[in-house]
Amino acid sequence: MSNQYFENNPNLKSEEHELTYYFKNTTLKFISDAGVFSKGGIDFGSSLLLKSVRINDAIKILDVGCGYGTIGVTIAKVNENVTVDMVDVNLRAIELAKKNALNNGVSNVSIFESNMYENVIDKYDLIITNPPIRAGKKIVHGICLGGYDHLNDNGSLWCVIQKKQGAESLLKAMKEIYQNVPETLQALKREGKIVYILSNATQLAFEFKKSYAKHGLTKGVHYDNAITSGEVARDFLLNKGLKFQNNTKPRKFYTVGIKNKSLFENTIYNEVGNP
Repeated sequence: MSNQYFENNPNLKSEEHELTYYFKNTTLKFISDAGVFSKGGIDFGSSLLLKSVRINDAIKILDVGCGYGTIGVTIAKVNENVTVDMVDVNLRAIELAKKNALNNGVSNVSIFESNMYENVIDKYDLIITNPPIRAGKKIVHGICLGGYDHLNDNGSLWCVIQKKQGAESLLKAMKEIYQNVPETLQALKREGKIVYILSNATQLAFEFKKSYAKHGLTKGVHYDNAITSGEVARDFLLNKGLKFQNNTKPRKFYTVGIKNKSLFENTIYNEVGNP
């Protein structure tokens, strides 16, 4: 049985001890144990993340990979107007986090088991994470990129990772997911480009445009038209064509805020990257 902090080992001997953490004129006490991340003391990454994050108007916050509660409990302690959900896959860490919240007089938290976002159903104003690097790239990227689907409009995700541990590749991937889509589309329109939005939605395009409007996308300002159902859109573009200005048929496309880039794979259209 492994003793990694991102796994569960019920047979691992318990070695509880207390840690003291000072943050914004507040003293917090944390109980740590064997088999959890940074068991010997508050790690530099978590401390840096706490000092750097801007809560601003965020009310609902999610701490992914909370460990024994350093980040989530601290944020909840010094921001009494927020509610913080805290999740981890490590059951020992979950129990310690609950104990640490109680011992520090923190009641505005909800702590529960979840493998990344598996048991997370809500959306949040802010997601914060010190991802488990040793768990591998798939998990780290899953946490940092998967947060996109659990953010409210104008929400933000904060994470910490060392450059030597894959920060550059993660940043590149995050830019593709989290970039400001409305501003990007508007800039493309200003440059005279024709912008079509393709979606896998099943409802008619004019109905789906109402959803676009809620996200700040307006026809004529951010895009020229919308086509729903990805497969239909693909077939329509490749075989029937669209009535573009000057009867020109573009043979390149930009991927703006899109997760699946396979729409034009092996076709006459070529991806040229995000503008």
